[in-house]
Amino acid sequence: MRRVLLVILAAMTFFYSGCKIKSEHKKSENSLLIGFSVDNLALERWQREVDVFTATARYLGATVIFKNAENDGGKQESQLYDLLKSDIDVLVVLPKEASGLSGVLEEYRKKNIPVISYDRLLMDSYASLYITVDSRKVGEIMATQMMNVTDSKNWSCILGPEEDYNVPLILDGINSVISGTDIKINDIFYTQGWRYENSRKYMIDCVRKNKIPETIICGNDLIAQSVIQVLNDSSVRKHIPICGQDADVSACRNIIEGKQDFTVYKPITNLAECAANISVRLGRGETMQDLPYGKEVFNNGLNEVPSVLLDPMLVTKDNMKNVILETGFHSESDIY
Repeated sequence: MRRVLLVILAAMTFFYSGCKIKSEHKKSENSLLIGFSVDNLALERWQREVDVFTATARYLGATVIFKNAENDGGKQESQLYDLLKSDIDVLVVLPKEASGLSGVLEEYRKKNIPVISYDRLLMDSYASLYITVDSRKVGEIMATQMMNVTDSKNWSCILGPEEDYNVPLILDGINSVISGTDIKINDIFYTQGWRYENSRKYMIDCVRKNKIPETIICGNDLIAQSVIQVLNDSSVRKHIPICGQDADVSACRNIIEGKQDFTVYKPITNLAECAANISVRLGRGETMQDLPYGKEVFNNGLNEVPSVLLDPMLVTKDNMKNVILETGFHSESDIY
C-alpha cells in the first residue's frame, strides 16, 4: 500500500494517452460518495486498482463505497441497487456481465447519477463514460511481438470470455497485424467467465490428444500461467511461444525464467487515478463536455459512449527494468 500511495502522490497531475486530468478539487471539505462495483478480485490487478482508486479519491476529498460481486452477475446487480439507496454521487462499475445491468443502470439515469464503465464496456445500458486501456493495441502488440519471437505460422488463441467487450477487440488487433501474411489462427478457445480451470482443462485436452499448439496467445497472464503449468506437468520439453497481458508478478517471473516470452503492461495505476479524478469532477457537477476525454466513442447498443483509452506497452526480459521496476509497478524482490 505504501508503494501505491507514493505512486499516486508522484502522478497526481498527469498526461497519459489523451487523459489529462488535473486534481483541482483536492482535499475538499464536502466529501463526495463514489460507488465502485467490481465483478471480482481474482486478478492481481483488480485489488491494486481498487487501492489506487480509493486512495486517489480520498486525496481529492471523496469517500468510496466498494462492492465485490465475487464473480456473480446477480449479486453485482443487487449490490448496485444497494449503492443506489446509499445516495452515491457517482458510480464506477467493472461489469461481470456487460449486458446484464441495463435495468438497474436505468434507475441511475433517472436520478442523473453519472456512471463510469471501467475497463469493460457496459452494453445496452446507460453509461456516461468508458475508460480503459486500448484493447485493439494490446492485440496489435501481441501479434507484432509474436512474429518477432517465432517463425511458426500456426497460432492458437486462448482468450477470455467472448462476451467480454475487450476480448473481440484484442482479436481484432491480432488479425489486423497478421492479415495478408501466411500466419493462421488454427484455433480459438474462449475461457468462459474468466474461470482459469477452463483454460487449464482445455490445455490438458490438447496434450492428451497430442495437439499441442505451436504458438499460444493468451487472453491474460493468469490464462498463460494455467497453460504453462499444464505444459510443465506434462513434461513438454519443446519451448512453445506464449504471451499474455497484465504484467502480473508470476508472468514477469516466467518471462525472466524463459517460460513465457512476453506480456503486455496495462498502465492500471494511471487508469485508476484517471477514473478517480473523473469521478470526482463529475460528482462536483462538471459535465462530460467539461472533461478532456479522448475523441473516440464506442457504441454500446444504446448510445455513443465517450471514451478514454490509455496505451499499453510491451514487456520483455530486455525492458523489464524500464517498464516494470523503474515505474514501481513491481519491485525487484517481487520478480527476482
